[in-house]
Amino acid sequence: MTADDVVHDGQHIALRLGDPPSPVPEPVATLLLDYLQALPANAPAINQDSP
Repeated sequence: MTADDVVHDGQHIALRLGDPPSPVPEPVATLLLDYLQALPANAPAINQDSP
């Protein structure tokens, strides 16, 4: 799974685990978005171009 598999349409969060994407319920959705926003600043990356 990559960061591109997280679908955020402004109101809902879903994961592309198949078709259609699976909805992510609160509070996990907020935690997931917070994690993705913080990841590049807090985690050393071996390959900076990798999602």
